[in-house]
Amino acid sequence: MKAERLFSTLAVLLERRKVSAAELAREFGVSTRTVYRDLESLALAGVPLFSTPGREGGFELVDGFALDRQHLRAAEAQAALAGLEGLAGALPGPAVEAARKFKAYLGSCADKGVAGRGRRVFIELSPASGEREAIGLIQTSIDEAACLSLTYTDVGGRRSARCIEPEALVFYWQAWYAYAWCRLREDFRLFRISRIEDAALVREPRRGPPAELDAAPWRRYWDKDELRPMAFDAPIAYLPRIRETFGESRIEELGGGAVRVTALMPVNDWTVSVLSSLPCPVTLRYPEELRALFVAKLQATLRLNDGAAEIFQEP
Repeated sequence: MKAERLFSTLAVLLERRKVSAAELAREFGVSTRTVYRDLESLALAGVPLFSTPGREGGFELVDGFALDRQHLRAAEAQAALAGLEGLAGALPGPAVEAARKFKAYLGSCADKGVAGRGRRVFIELSPASGEREAIGLIQTSIDEAACLSLTYTDVGGRRSARCIEPEALVFYWQAWYAYAWCRLREDFRLFRISRIEDAALVREPRRGPPAELDAAPWRRYWDKDELRPMAFDAPIAYLPRIRETFGESRIEELGGGAVRVTALMPVNDWTVSVLSSLPCPVTLRYPEELRALFVAKLQATLRLNDGAAEIFQEP
């Protein structure tokens, strides 16, 4: 996670004063090229860095630099702490330690110019209780460059045994994922944590190629479906809930107690699940393919539940 690594790099510089790119690469398990990019990002953010060549050289901060009012405002400190402490629910070891270091470097509110009004921002990234063990194993696998054997159920309900080489943990759309090299598919894949079963560490050499994580390669899995114009009508009484899902800019009041929502969405099961999660009936206007998929799902549910009351009724 680049943001956490950047802060940890800054923490090392504040603590040791001078450190080489090779030392940082070993400490964070990345390439020296990634270290140079991280240092460039810190410099662009206003951190005063300079380097000295030679055998005893390295990178260090300008004398007198501190995380003070000039470099970190109160709102920025609150947001950073909220993110780190929220992350601690999923990665208790590294995130808790990062938050502790962050607070230590901030010092007292009076000394560092951070207003003492108390917390106003809270971020909860904690996974479901059943997913925490899998996330812990994935994090250990990443730290130790180990592999992971598991049983995985894909979006179509197909179960398969896999051996994967995790490279990163990703939180997206209220769910945790593992980005990993899959030996079965001989390619990088994105695994949703909630679909992982029977995970176990396998301490053997990895076979997959290195991943360039700074490019966020997992995004291609979410961007691969074509987005198409979609519109539906719904009762205005459910406007607050619809607004939470689609935002204000996509909603138009039609009169007669109805609203119309227009958006760009993929024509797939995910969009159907979003529409089905709304607490009101909807009338799909277009596209026709999405309407057909939506109706087919509803009809299948009705068939499965037809006569269910009689089946489960006690004698």
